[in-house]
Amino acid sequence: MSPAALIRKLQKRGVVLRRCGDRLGVRPTGKVTPDELAALRAHKAEILALLTPQPAPPLVLDTTTLREVLGADVDDLHAVGSIKLDVLAAVRWLEAEIATGSIKPGLRLIHGRALAEWLSLDDVARILRVGLP
Repeated sequence: MSPAALIRKLQKRGVVLRRCGDRLGVRPTGKVTPDELAALRAHKAEILALLTPQPAPPLVLDTTTLREVLGADVDDLHAVGSIKLDVLAAVRWLEAEIATGSIKPGLRLIHGRALAEWLSLDDVARILRVGLP
């Protein structure tokens, strides 16, 4: 079993794995079998790497859409930063809906534009996989 599969299996059972410096925290240990403990020890470095938070991917917005929304002020870093925060908030909202299973139909609008105009589905998936800051 791969380290990632082992992590998923344990988490489904309610086991919390966390990185504690160069140590691996496992709670409650009573829910982990001796074979799983041996696998955790054998793959400790890989598991610690998987538990290390990854930096958020850079958010690259479509320049054409930015120009249409901001006009000539695409070079205004404050305005662009504000839109980036709004786009990330929409992705966070979508992430919460996915986590709770309460995805609502309809467009997620940011400054009058659908989220799909700001980010591709691949970008949204990449951000959700890595996690938001």
